[in-house]
Amino acid sequence: MSIKMLVTDLDGTLLRTDFSISERTKKSLADCRAKGIKVVYATGREATKSKALHEIANFWKIAQTEIVAFGDDINDIDLLAYAGMGVAMGNALNVVKADANYVCGTSDDDGVVKWIEENVL
Repeated sequence: MSIKMLVTDLDGTLLRTDFSISERTKKSLADCRAKGIKVVYATGREATKSKALHEIANFWKIAQTEIVAFGDDINDIDLLAYAGMGVAMGNALNVVKADANYVCGTSDDDGVVKWIEENVL
């Protein structure tokens, strides 16, 4: 899978339970950007993230199959469904995990970063 865009939620995905982002996560996202991968933060409880992602992908001419998205809550389900690879967090709601292509580790265990290191970098 060729990844050109990485999309992630913040709370429950990148943010740990103490609302911090690990240095490892920051480095991994910087490494993705250095490789030319677009990093997008999709957040907001009232937004339809898939519609926003569709517009961003069209602007950058990135196919759905070239997008990986991470999420943990009900409002992320459409985001994960839209992306070519939808990844639910280990701490995600069961309904989110059920609809995802893959379940990574928890936000406290740098789940996003581990997935990136294993599949992108």
